[in-house]
Amino acid sequence: MPRLALVAALCAAQSLIQAGDAPPTAISVGAGYVTAERPHGQTSFFTPVDKPTPMYFKPPPEAPLLKTAINKNLSWIGNSEYHEFFILDGTLFGIGGTRAGMMGLGDTIPTAYVLPQRVHLPEKTVMVAAAAGGYQSLGIDATGRVWSWGHNTFGQRGDGSLPKPGTDNKEWGVPVQLTSDAAGRDFAGPADPAAQVLSMLWYVLARTKGGAVYMWGMNGPDGAGNDSRGVIGDGKPMSDDKSDDARAVRRPSQVVFPPGTVVTRIAASSSMAMAVDKEGRLWTWGGGGEALGVGDGKAQEGRGARNGHTSTPLQVQLGRAQAGAQPTPLPRIIDASSNTGTNFAVDANGDLWGWGLKGSLAGIPGPDWNPQPYPVKLTRAGNPHFAGIDALLGAGRKVINVQVSVTASHVLLDDGSLWCWGDSAMGAVGDGHIVNYLMVKPQPDGKNKISDSWDWGTTTALVRDAVRVLTHVRYFSTSAFSFHVMAVREDGTIWSWGRDANGVLGNKATPYAEAWHPNHPDFDRYKPMGESYTPNFLDVPYPMQVQPF
Repeated sequence: MPRLALVAALCAAQSLIQAGDAPPTAISVGAGYVTAERPHGQTSFFTPVDKPTPMYFKPPPEAPLLKTAINKNLSWIGNSEYHEFFILDGTLFGIGGTRAGMMGLGDTIPTAYVLPQRVHLPEKTVMVAAAAGGYQSLGIDATGRVWSWGHNTFGQRGDGSLPKPGTDNKEWGVPVQLTSDAAGRDFAGPADPAAQVLSMLWYVLARTKGGAVYMWGMNGPDGAGNDSRGVIGDGKPMSDDKSDDARAVRRPSQVVFPPGTVVTRIAASSSMAMAVDKEGRLWTWGGGGEALGVGDGKAQEGRGARNGHTSTPLQVQLGRAQAGAQPTPLPRIIDASSNTGTNFAVDANGDLWGWGLKGSLAGIPGPDWNPQPYPVKLTRAGNPHFAGIDALLGAGRKVINVQVSVTASHVLLDDGSLWCWGDSAMGAVGDGHIVNYLMVKPQPDGKNKISDSWDWGTTTALVRDAVRVLTHVRYFSTSAFSFHVMAVREDGTIWSWGRDANGVLGNKATPYAEAWHPNHPDFDRYKPMGESYTPNFLDVPYPMQVQPF
């Protein structure tokens, strides 16, 4: 770090002393990072700086397991960028933002809640799963029926309804039970109940116990760089019509797989979807190109495909050994995950495979932008970035689950160790690396204004080697629209790290506002307040125990 920037950071720390807060201790400089310890009792990790500053906070020793397990009534965590869901004794609760009705509280008023709010489902409705997406949410009740709430411009509610121009569309915040699909047939009913739901940026997915997959919502470009043409998976030709009506699929539409395909797991990102079937085959469809990775590096023309997109699920395979040869099939796959341009799969041997547009986030050696159209074996393949995981695999352990957030990748081994890598600018990797965006901006009146200046990724904190961030993990949760992770250890303790937009880390901390300092008269960490549309200075760079409820 340049000497002048360090001096500015130290001066800013001194300004906090005068404001009644403690400064970081043991500040030093190394490898381009400011290294600091988190002050005891201080709400924020950060003191204001004059420009985005990479920082490293050494994680404390991992806490021993509790002798008596807690949170025994917690059965589900589902997260996204701005909101989070928990299921306690069959009741669904949410924390975070209500914008567009995605918290299911009966309205669309942009408000953030740091304490759990009960989703407004009918009394005695027992929930077993939920999914938090970009602007809408889904849930599954104990009978297997799917419930939907949130944004509906592209039909994400799934009940066939249309937005009401000139109104606040308050009904978006009211959960609705879905009972029929686009063909008028019973959907997720007693004959084939739902088993898994996912919510993405503008579209949603559901998988039934019988192995059918349904999708609804946006089936085209959103005007902001995301193009999900073909993601509904109906095999039909794709249109260039960009009107809302043309892109909207307003009821669950069944994805068309080859006859006899029984899907056991689904995954998705902003523009493409994935499925693993009971035979261990991996399928992808939607936004194509190198990110799709269907075996020949691009979507195959003539199969519902157009401009690198495909509306027909295609089997992911390895590259051809030589020109004209048939693609080599992947080993049997048991799990898969995807974000925009980065894809992973876990095979039955417990090894990890990766491919996509940005090789560094996939864990592939080489430059950051390193497009890989075919799956590349990452573990037990001599890849130096996975040396730590390889040592465990060599001793008989296996990778059992992979999940990808917006910027980081995470795998769980069968010994309960959670390993992460990727861009930790928002702390998502969890190894202590992060970028401080809490800026001091001088004002004309001579006073300094403190504000968050996150810049959507132009400043990075790249962690290329997979690092173990937590042990004794029972399960964890992140998503393609999340900058944070929630993990539950064997003793029931809950741990979170990463970006804390709208209080989603579950630490009951007030979302970012001008009342940034705990001594500010308007600072009230338990009061619902205007929803944060930016990150905040409460971001956490390593696992910290939380108790959201």
